[in-house]
Amino acid sequence: MATKTMFGKPKHKYLSDIISIRSPSAAQGSVRELNREFYQSKTKAKRLRIARSAQLASNRAKAMMNKRLSPRERGEMLMVSAIYKKAAERMFEVYGRMK
Repeated sequence: MATKTMFGKPKHKYLSDIISIRSPSAAQGSVRELNREFYQSKTKAKRLRIARSAQLASNRAKAMMNKRLSPRERGEMLMVSAIYKKAAERMFEVYGRMK
């Protein structure tokens, strides 16, 4: 039986092209693009998909901290995780207010 992993192939290519966990500045640019996509989307399903992808990016960055990283890289991953977590929380808050 195959196990699921968060580092598998992307389900939605357009979102994987936007999301970057390489550096905090790249993450901020990605969040800007995700927010634009989120607020321009017409369906609740797409908004939920974008919010979940931001949450997954946060989880991936947090999981990367368990790898062998230098203290500087570990700090960057922590910042990236916080950036995506904050964006995801905002998106889920807006999603929850929708009718």
